[in-house]
Amino acid sequence: MPEEFQEPMVRTVPGLENVRMVQPVHGVEYDYADPRELKRGSQTLGSPLARPQRET
Repeated sequence: MPEEFQEPMVRTVPGLENVRMVQPVHGVEYDYADPRELKRGSQTLGSPLARPQRET
């Protein structure tokens, strides 16, 4: 989520109306492989299942 939307969104949570974000967060994108679709072997070895991705 873009930085300019993060703080206003957090401020909608009860008790956090006056929050001040020091550092915006970034999203994490997860890849998923359905185990029923994998063939015998190592199709997913060596590739990370979770890759942090900084949104710009």
